[in-house]
Amino acid sequence: MTQAYRYALLRGHENFEPLLDPMNDSDREVFRVHLAPVFGDCYAAIPHISVQRVLALYDAGVVDLVATQEAAAFMAVPEGISIQTIDGEKTFDFVVDARGQAAASVKALPFPTLVQQIDDTEAALLAPYRMSLAPESLARVYCLAMPQILALNPFAQGLANCAVISKSAVDDILADRDLSSGSPRNAVKAA
Repeated sequence: MTQAYRYALLRGHENFEPLLDPMNDSDREVFRVHLAPVFGDCYAAIPHISVQRVLALYDAGVVDLVATQEAAAFMAVPEGISIQTIDGEKTFDFVVDARGQAAASVKALPFPTLVQQIDDTEAALLAPYRMSLAPESLARVYCLAMPQILALNPFAQGLANCAVISKSAVDDILADRDLSSGSPRNAVKAA
């Protein structure tokens, strides 16, 4: 069942998100301190159909739902993954981390050699989410990682936002295609 206050927060996202881009640093700080905390709970506003599906899997005995604490211990064991939970130790074949993500800077990316080549690791990621690398580099690296995008846009979670963010990067990639040959110019292939 949809909870009214969470639904209101979710709808609030749609109205507040477009206001962020034109904000200056001072306005953004006021937003971050006074209004953004109100929306923190909205990330628990999972669409009820998704919750129903997960609960159906739980009822069928296919999925276990387990609360963990901040300092939960995860250990690879021959049988799978052992987790020290608030209810004791449990072992699972697979683990899905369904926590919300906290904002992080680009320097927190888990790719140290890439991070070393980024011009400004504190710069906010803006559409099309292309990271600025060393000036002599022709490489185009896009960062669509939610923690890095959340640093500037706290509303960037959810499938609708993921589609918009992805489209922005893809449009930028396609804008630089040599349409006559059908191949990208200055493209970098990643393994």
